Amino acid sequence: MTAGAWAVLLGTWAVAVASPGPDFVAVLRGSMAGGTARGLRVAAGVVAGIAVWIAAALIGIVALISSHPTVFLAVRWAGAVFLVLYGGYILNSLARARKQKSGHVGDPEADPAGDRGESASAGSSGSDSATGSATGSTATSVAASIQMPTSTQVPASSPATTPTSAPASAPGTTPAPAPAPASTSTPARSGWADVRLGFLTNTVGNPKAVVFFGALFAGILPAGIEAGESVAVGLAMAGIALVFFAALAFATGRPLVIRAYERAQTAIDTVVGLVFIVLGLALLPWGGV
Repeated sequence: MTAGAWAVLLGTWAVAVASPGPDFVAVLRGSMAGGTARGLRVAAGVVAGIAVWIAAALIGIVALISSHPTVFLAVRWAGAVFLVLYGGYILNSLARARKQKSGHVGDPEADPAGDRGESASAGSSGSDSATGSATGSTATSVAASIQMPTSTQVPASSPATTPTSAPASAPGTTPAPAPAPASTSTPARSGWADVRLGFLTNTVGNPKAVVFFGALFAGILPAGIEAGESVAVGLAMAGIALVFFAALAFATGRPLVIRAYERAQTAIDTVVGLVFIVLGLALLPWGGV
C-alpha cells in the first residue's frame, strides 16, 4: 500500500469511529453509569467486535454476505431486533426503578411507628418524673432509674412494643444478635457482561458494517495485498478504535460526570433507550430491501 492509501484508509476510519452510533452510546452510558472501568470493558468488547469485522472483510466473508441479499437481510433483522430490545431493556429498567422508589418513599409503616414509640416513651418518662417529684424521694428515683429496665417505662397495654422490647430488657441474659437486614442492593455487574454488551452492540447491532467495510476495503485496498500488510491494516484500525473509545471512557467516567449523570439519570437513560430503539427501527428493511 502507498502512503496515500494508508492516509485515506485510516483517515476515513477515524472519522467513522468518532461518529456517534450504537458503539459510542454504549461506551458513553457504561462509563457514566459505572465509571471508567466499566466504560473500558464495554470499549474492549466494541474493539473486539471491530476486529471481527476487519478480519471478516480481509478474508472475504463481508463480500460474501453482501453479495447474498437473503443473508444480508437476515443480518439486518438481527441487528434491528438487538438494538430495539436493548433500548427496551433500558426503558424497562427505568420503569422498575421508578416503581421501587415510589414503593419505598412515604411508607406508612416506617416513620409513624417510630413516632408512636418515641411519644410513648416521652409520655411515660414524663409521668415517672412527675411521680418522683411528687414523692420527693430523690434517692429512690435515682435507684429506680438505674435498676429498672427501660422497657418497663412503656405501658403494658401497648401490644406493638411489649413483645419486641421484653427479650432485650430481660435482666441477667445476653441479648441475641439481631438478624442481618436483607440486602436490597443490586448484585455487582459482571465484567464479562460489559464486554459482551460492547461486542454484541458492534457485531449484531451494527449490520451496516458489512456495507461499510466492504466498500472501504474494496475501494482502497489493492487487489494483491499481502498477508502481513493485511494484518498491519487490521491492527492499525483496531488501535485507532481502542484509543478513541478508551479516551471516551476516561473522559466520561470521571466522578464529576458520574454525579451529573446520577442527577439526570432518568432523562439520560430515557434518551439513550429511545436512541437505541430508533437506530434499530432504522435498520428494518421498510422498503423491502
